[in-house]
Amino acid sequence: MRGTDAQQSVLFRDVTLSQRIPMDYPLRRIRTLVGPALLALDAHCDMLYSSTCHPSIAPDRLLRALVLMVLCSIRSERQLIEQLNDNLLFRWFVGLERDDAVWDVTVFTKNRELLLRDKVESSTDADGRLYKKARPDKSVPCYLGHALMETRSGLVVAAEASFSGNAVALTLLDRVVPATAERAPDRAITLGADTMYQDKTFVKALRERQIAPHVPEYPAGTKLA
Repeated sequence: MRGTDAQQSVLFRDVTLSQRIPMDYPLRRIRTLVGPALLALDAHCDMLYSSTCHPSIAPDRLLRALVLMVLCSIRSERQLIEQLNDNLLFRWFVGLERDDAVWDVTVFTKNRELLLRDKVESSTDADGRLYKKARPDKSVPCYLGHALMETRSGLVVAAEASFSGNAVALTLLDRVVPATAERAPDRAITLGADTMYQDKTFVKALRERQIAPHVPEYPAGTKLA
């Protein structure tokens, strides 16, 4: 007898999500390994959340979801949310039931900012200093990488990491470029740099070394250091 294609909503379920996952499926073992790691972070997570606001998405679920994203080569957090809506295996790994609503993708961004807060001093490297490349960016403890390149070949001829700015560029120049008295009279040297190096002291130091600065200028009316 041919079966019908009629669908009927189920009021009660006897089969859990866990029972639908094969016992030898690799993610079962991985979920077991992830558990103790999340438990070790439990006290740290408690310090980041207030005890008076409404409950948040459990950080354990967010972290399990990110582990899943890496293991299954999911391209983006937005695609991860789509998979959590449709994939029962993913729901089980993260800790969601069949009928649980999936959070919005922006929850990842907000919680990432909560976990990776700006600090005056890095907890792993006391020499790191707060720095941001542009105004909209966040300041993070880091070093600056400096590279001096030879224009014709495009090769790096000197490099250094530091937490200072223009002074390092002069140090690299003095390391590579011969002193004025040792140069051939007809050998002209130029230096190209971005607007960050449009500094009166820096430009003056280049001219004292008889190096022609090719540095973009700030808009008219901008006060230079």
